[in-house]
Amino acid sequence: MTPYQVDLVKVDREMTVTEFNKQHPSTIPVERVAVVNGLDTPEVRIPAGTMFKRIIGGQGAAVAQKKAAPADTTAGK
Repeated sequence: MTPYQVDLVKVDREMTVTEFNKQHPSTIPVERVAVVNGLDTPEVRIPAGTMFKRIIGGQGAAVAQKKAAPADTTAGK
């Protein structure tokens, strides 16, 4: 399982959160990237030079749950 991690990126030019997410993809939805950075929507513009958070990792948790074997209910019989 991989934990989620925060990666800080300096925005090189003014762009929206959606544009930032295309250049620096996160493993969470773009709407959540906006919220993590204190913004309301992905259409908000980020000024150049801003340190902006993206979220990486965390993908193993969902995969591990899907692959988990069901409990053995026949044990001890």
